[in-house]
Amino acid sequence: MVKAESSCIMLEREQQQQWYKKCFDEISNQVVQVLLAHKLIQEEAVLTSQVYV
Repeated sequence: MVKAESSCIMLEREQQQQWYKKCFDEISNQVVQVLLAHKLIQEEAVLTSQVYV
């Protein structure tokens, strides 16, 4: 019985780790997208200011 519970706990732990990794990957991707978008906006602002000068 203890062995079965231990097995169940280990499986649950592995599933949680996979879920955490997936969430971390999704958040990391979103952060990268935001940073790239921010950089593009900054570059556009610089180019726009150069055109109007």
